[in-house]
Amino acid sequence: MAGPGDDHSAQETTGMTPEDFAKQAREATLRNEALFSKISQQLSEHATQQAAHLAKQSEKIDQLQSQIQAKTAPKRSDRIGNPEVKKHMEPLEQAQHVISQAKSVFEDHLDGTSPLSQLSEDQVAALKNQCDEGERAISDRMQFLEDWDSEGLEIASEMLRLRDEASKDPAELNLVSRARKSLAEKRKASEEASKPPKEHKTQQYQNPSRGNFQNRGRSPSPSPWFHPPQPILMPAPLPVLPQPSPVPSPIYQSQYFPSNRTPSPAPGLPPPAIPAPVPRAPSPSMTTTEESLHKLADLTDAAEFEGFRDPAKNAAAKESAPKREPYLRHRLRRHVEFWQSFVTSSFVMGILLSGYMLPWLSGPPTEPHRFPNHPSAFEHASFVTDAVSSLAATGTIQPVSDPPFLVSPLGVVPKAEDKLRLILDLRFLNQFLQITKFKDESIRMISELCLPKDLLFTIDLKAGYHHIDIFEPHWKYLGFQWRGQYYVFTQLPFGLAPACYVFTMVMRQLTKSWRARGYCLVHYIDDFFFACRSSAEFARVQACVLADLAAAGFVVSKEKCQLKSSHVVKFLGFVVDTLFGHFRLTALQKSKLHSAIEACFRNPRSVPAKTVARVTGLITSLLLVTGPISGLFSRFLHRALATRSSWYSKVQLDSAALGELLFWKDRLPRFESRDIWRKHSVLRVLFYDAGGQGWGGHLEIGSEQHEAHGSWEAHEVHGVASSTWRELSGLLRLLRAFRPLLIDCTVIARGDALNVFSILSKGGSAKEHLQSICIELFAFCSGQRIELRPEWLPREENARADYLSKVRDVDDFGLFAEAFAFVSARFGPFTVDRFASEHNAKLPRFDASYWCPGAAAANTFIQDWGGEERNYCFPPPNLVAPTLRHARACRARMTLIVLSWRSAPWWPLLCGSVDSGRGFAPFVRQQLYFPAGREVLVPGRALRDRFFGKGVPISDVFALDIDFRAQSIKFVAQSHMELFIPDSKTDQYRRGETIYIARLGGPFCPVSLVQRLLECTCSALLLIRKFSFIAENLEFECGVGVSVTVQGFWRGAKRGAERPRADPGAPGRQPGAPERPGPKPRGTIWPGQGGRPRPRVAAGHPGPEPRGAKAPPGKILLEE
Repeated sequence: MAGPGDDHSAQETTGMTPEDFAKQAREATLRNEALFSKISQQLSEHATQQAAHLAKQSEKIDQLQSQIQAKTAPKRSDRIGNPEVKKHMEPLEQAQHVISQAKSVFEDHLDGTSPLSQLSEDQVAALKNQCDEGERAISDRMQFLEDWDSEGLEIASEMLRLRDEASKDPAELNLVSRARKSLAEKRKASEEASKPPKEHKTQQYQNPSRGNFQNRGRSPSPSPWFHPPQPILMPAPLPVLPQPSPVPSPIYQSQYFPSNRTPSPAPGLPPPAIPAPVPRAPSPSMTTTEESLHKLADLTDAAEFEGFRDPAKNAAAKESAPKREPYLRHRLRRHVEFWQSFVTSSFVMGILLSGYMLPWLSGPPTEPHRFPNHPSAFEHASFVTDAVSSLAATGTIQPVSDPPFLVSPLGVVPKAEDKLRLILDLRFLNQFLQITKFKDESIRMISELCLPKDLLFTIDLKAGYHHIDIFEPHWKYLGFQWRGQYYVFTQLPFGLAPACYVFTMVMRQLTKSWRARGYCLVHYIDDFFFACRSSAEFARVQACVLADLAAAGFVVSKEKCQLKSSHVVKFLGFVVDTLFGHFRLTALQKSKLHSAIEACFRNPRSVPAKTVARVTGLITSLLLVTGPISGLFSRFLHRALATRSSWYSKVQLDSAALGELLFWKDRLPRFESRDIWRKHSVLRVLFYDAGGQGWGGHLEIGSEQHEAHGSWEAHEVHGVASSTWRELSGLLRLLRAFRPLLIDCTVIARGDALNVFSILSKGGSAKEHLQSICIELFAFCSGQRIELRPEWLPREENARADYLSKVRDVDDFGLFAEAFAFVSARFGPFTVDRFASEHNAKLPRFDASYWCPGAAAANTFIQDWGGEERNYCFPPPNLVAPTLRHARACRARMTLIVLSWRSAPWWPLLCGSVDSGRGFAPFVRQQLYFPAGREVLVPGRALRDRFFGKGVPISDVFALDIDFRAQSIKFVAQSHMELFIPDSKTDQYRRGETIYIARLGGPFCPVSLVQRLLECTCSALLLIRKFSFIAENLEFECGVGVSVTVQGFWRGAKRGAERPRADPGAPGRQPGAPERPGPKPRGTIWPGQGGRPRPRVAAGHPGPEPRGAKAPPGKILLEE
């Protein structure tokens, strides 16, 4: 349909001629072409401007990146070990930094942004030449200082004198000056002839300047400011290569302290990252799990991790540049102020201040002695020469002109990873020294300190012993001779008997302070193992530990440290893997054992004794992972080794010894890993005995007893077979009889034969007929997945003195009677004493370590501590960690008595998290503190030879009320509920420790039932004893009451919801009545902070239902 105006437009169109149409078309085309031309011109100009802007921005970014790289690059003073040289080097570095900043000003002087833009080019060139000369002079001086540090002052001075004489040659000086003048004139003429436009000057001028200032590598040798070095003496400039970030020097440690004066970053750029202490770094996309898998592939060389091998790391070449050795003499003494802030031992402070004084038994040797060096030193003469030179460079030894009082022999012993170690054989001197016994920490503590998927790192000190100074008058007793030159040790040497004790006591002062902060670590001489729960804790702990080591004066071996965030590390020769929960053998351990076994098979009838000893030593070293089979399958090798006439003789291997070699060669892959945390298994107690005519025993399972009996054959009866063989064979047959009941169980085999207990504990016997039975026992238990734990049981309780009289109970001490009464009044009453004997038991019912008169049980760790038991535990110090572990597994409540040993490995288990700082863990409800004194701890018997012969320990004592029965319930955003039940066995469909229950609605919704249960105080007391209210979520901590299963919990909740609601106030209190003064109800928690109102949740005992209004449904009753 046509519109109203259609006729008029049609008439105008009809009146136009074809020429008019053509004219309008040409005009429209011209307008479009003009518009397109204008738009194209604008786009071209805009693109040109953008390209110029981007080029300028890219240029500035390159400059800033080069500046940041220069700031974060390692300083030359970090490689200086001599403190006197370092003192001169640091001001020169500051001056060099100032000159580099001036050069950046010269490069921008033409674009108007520099304060030098008003100067002419000749003036700027003159200033640049002056800066070049100053930089060369500074670099020359720094080179002189480096020569001083590496070659000594005399050689460095001679080198400087020769350079000065060469620079004073007049002919050479005239040639150089003429050449410089001619080149300057030609350069100026060419620049004047082809002077570029103003906008292009900057780009053309900056390129040569970058080549001069930024691409210069090492500067020429040092010389005084007034004698510039000549070109013929300059070494070729080295290209600028990315330098690795080394572990900070103990003196220069700015990247770890908050007082770092690092220049601020440029605006708009992020601050430069702290350089990592390890030069190797994975790609940014590599996660902690990937890094752990790469380490497993590299360390274990196992086929299961072959696909995770890192090809980039395998292709990386090792550093070939010579390494500078740090100067170690008086290193700790220069940092004594740091040590004085936390060291409490006068023995350690005496070592730090004046050096270690040799502890004479009755006096030093009266006559001088000189011993020749061992043959091993001449076999590795080049190694000994290099080692002596290295020791002299670090200040560990000092050459002397006269022979020392004692000249001990040098020797070379093999070290890990096919390396050698130089030792000083001080056996003659050790006869005159007093040796103190002590116990090192064990790698087995890792199973108590670590949790699955903990982040791990290790730290290894460089030449740990050599950090300890020797008292100067005692240097003469530590002499040796090499290549006609006499030397004395000024630092603690390898081979001195008390060396390990001295160094460990010094390092325990540091570990004590770390454990007081809650750090989980294992310390073994100069190796440190750390475990952290989260990445934030990992970064914080690692930074603090490295900073403390630097402040203390120790040098860290960056090649041996493992500082990357990973679940896998190598520690004390083994691979610790918290990702899969295994101790593993390294590829190096397996290859060493394989090569040693192959050497024995070349000529079994004539094998060097040292080769057999190497095999047995390697097998024994695998004990942590392989377990008892290390002793079980090396007995015949030890027997063959015992036939040697000397260590340089040869022995013959029989068929039994060759069978053991074949076992380790073929079956080692089956035993190359072991669980860090033993999986929970059912305990079975088996009592066995063997007589002259038969064998028998019974198995206890709960309250039931299962009996078994058998008879010997004619060649097995008394008088034909030995009693020990009958005991072992009877145990084997008893295990076979009870096989269906013992699969996948831990069996505690209790018998009255002490020799059988010794054989099973050591792992085999030297007698062939007994060894064959032990191998059968091992094969049966391995096939049925049975863990056999032997225990000795006395035949009669009053006849046990034959064994117990040989056992020295070094932990036979306890609390004083009045102190125990005070603890019992506060935390009791107690029902059982878990660690006691008939001499120091505090309660009528007690558990003992061995069977003794009056003991309710032996080996308290197989008892159930849960339920209604109130456990009193005063364990020996080495059993504190297993005590906490067993109490947590039993969900027990106990009172734990511990000594205030903050340097003990188990102390962090009692502390709070690293974030919370000092204080005890949340499961410690209350504590009592007893100051150190002889009236606190008393021996169990009237003997003074207690506690390793030192009497009763005088130490502070803590009594801790610990409760592991708590669980937690949390309501999240009214959508679901979380239950944390760590050790529940009632729900076969649940995996993990947390149950998530969604809100379904309806009267039987579990989430609604729990909320309604909280309104009924009478029913809530059955399940919930303590809970809290927080702002966003509702979180409750519950103690298990009458309901011990998940289903029982909900049935109790349903019954509680059907009961009438009670007022949350005190019993008998009417609504509106004033609150009676008194202590807070048990279970009251104050979660509020600051000035906010803090709600108090009342969980008191129920009272009669008051008259008046009740709480509205679905609400939590609170009191403001």
